[in-house]
Amino acid sequence: QLLSQLLPVFRRFNSSVVRDVQFTLKTTPTPNGVADFSDTSAFTTADHDFQQIPLGFNFALKFADLPKFKGSYVDGLVLLGGVITPGRGVVPLGLGVGVNQSPADAKVDKQGALPSAGLVSLRMAPAHHGLEGSTYGVVALGASLKSATDSTSGVGGSAIFARVPSNKLVFDPKGATPIDVSGETFLTIQEDAKYNFVSTPYGGIAKGRTFTFTNTNKAQELAGASVVRVTFYGTDDLRWSVVADPSALAGGTFTLPEVPSGLKDRTFSSGNKASGQRSDMLVQTVRLATESGAALSFTQLVENNGTNAERLNDFARAFAIMGYARPVVAWETPANNGTAVKGSAFKVVVSNFVLGTDGYLTVSCGTGTDQSVEATAYSDVAKGEASGNLPAGCSGVVTLTATLVDMNRAPLQPPAAFITNVTLQ
Repeated sequence: QLLSQLLPVFRRFNSSVVRDVQFTLKTTPTPNGVADFSDTSAFTTADHDFQQIPLGFNFALKFADLPKFKGSYVDGLVLLGGVITPGRGVVPLGLGVGVNQSPADAKVDKQGALPSAGLVSLRMAPAHHGLEGSTYGVVALGASLKSATDSTSGVGGSAIFARVPSNKLVFDPKGATPIDVSGETFLTIQEDAKYNFVSTPYGGIAKGRTFTFTNTNKAQELAGASVVRVTFYGTDDLRWSVVADPSALAGGTFTLPEVPSGLKDRTFSSGNKASGQRSDMLVQTVRLATESGAALSFTQLVENNGTNAERLNDFARAFAIMGYARPVVAWETPANNGTAVKGSAFKVVVSNFVLGTDGYLTVSCGTGTDQSVEATAYSDVAKGEASGNLPAGCSGVVTLTATLVDMNRAPLQPPAAFITNVTLQ
């Protein structure tokens, strides 16, 4: 409903461009190993004249069938029109939104004066203020809103990056002759990626520090992709990206080496393997093509030639992303540093982990005789809510630990344990 209400507002938007803004880099403080971005005093200010030029070109685009996420078609398309600027990426110049609600099928719903479903209106400004002569392109992202209501779903999407024919914008608000980009199909969102973060066999993966896809039909799912990129990133926002050939991963794996002593291991959230917490993981597939539209293979990309990774913006025609965030448990009751009754109820919220499917949650009290109980009530699995009663033997000033365990009730590897300090009376 929100997306559909935004459409009439776009006609009031303007485009503003400020080129070549100089800025300086400053080391981000990391107290307790966690990056702190609260100090913005070193940020560079760039004031815009928001009346430079209106989004004067209004036209429609025709798209291929929408991608699916978690068994159903995505909720709509978000369009970003812009120009490809060498050395700077894609500069946005326009917006559009298509909603897939009634019915939720392979095509976006019919919009206003447009003649049929499957068409999306885009309002866009021409290249201006130093961007003239750049190549026009439209990114159309198939977006799912499942993560807003389901903490277990992760974040996924699939997009195409179409070029505007003849590199000319048109004014066709009723979509009488829509720009047909249906030849660019959406890549499959890779929902079955798995990585063994520890150095020994675990979780059905026979080798440590190994990535794999669990679906046996990967050759079909990866068809059309030129590159698979797997990125691990932690709390300091430093990353380790692995670029692989889709044909090699269709029936295989890759294994990461152990990190030499003294260097950060990006597969763990703090860069420290001893800390236990795994990093977040992002899986991307990208389809590449030359300016003439000829498919660009992984081998052609990595060979010593002119089609190198620095020109991915020039070659990208479609991409899909799937986020695999690390499991997190947030304590709701009892509150941290609060007071509660001995043996009373507890409540936690679990994210990025499906209770009852991926495993379970236990709560332990490590004072005196260690006692542990399992969360027995999942009030809302999609929201990750779990509850139960605290161990009967816990009293006084204690540290409660919520630990995620696998289906065999063994602690996850790497561990996922989260504490709260309370006084139980």
